[in-house]
Amino acid sequence: MDDRCEPVRETLSAWLDGEDGVISQAVATRHLEVCADCRRYEVAVAGAQRRLRLRPALVVPDLTEPIVVADAARRQRELRARAARGLVSLVGLAQLVLAVPLLIGLVEPELHLARHLGALELGLGVGLLVAALQPRRAAGVLPIAAVVATVSVVSAALEIQRGHTTLLAESVHLLEVAAVLGLWLLVRAVRAGGRRPAWPAAAAPT
Repeated sequence: MDDRCEPVRETLSAWLDGEDGVISQAVATRHLEVCADCRRYEVAVAGAQRRLRLRPALVVPDLTEPIVVADAARRQRELRARAARGLVSLVGLAQLVLAVPLLIGLVEPELHLARHLGALELGLGVGLLVAALQPRRAAGVLPIAAVVATVSVVSAALEIQRGHTTLLAESVHLLEVAAVLGLWLLVRAVRAGGRRPAWPAAAAPT
């Protein structure tokens, strides 16, 4: 290959890429008429470019169904999460309402005990409201609410069995049970929302 071939071949490559060559078309054409090597080079690079442009397309799976299913699942998670947050919020507000008369001494038993009970009700109510506003904190509040609900329900059942109280009087503890249920649903919704759907992998070209 002499020195005249190099600018011609650079120009041919540039034309195939849609760019301007380093020499004019007339100069390149005259050189191709007398240089068999450069004519073969022109045919070779044109064929290589054609093969690259016309290579088989990648086999892409149809993602319509998994996308639709994932979107429906996401909507269901959002609905469950909103319902759980609403339930937790209502129970939290109810706990705050129950705490006030205990804290200011409007409800007997003994005042000191009532204030401790009121503080517990207040703390639980605040924790529930925080979990409703920030659902990722629900997992931290759930064990506390579960202990309170378990102790309250067991104690109430024993008191009813001994005849010291009535089922109606102890029905207030259903709030603690509702709190546990709402927190559990909220924790599940948060965890489900953190998982990503698995998309089918694209098939490799053959």
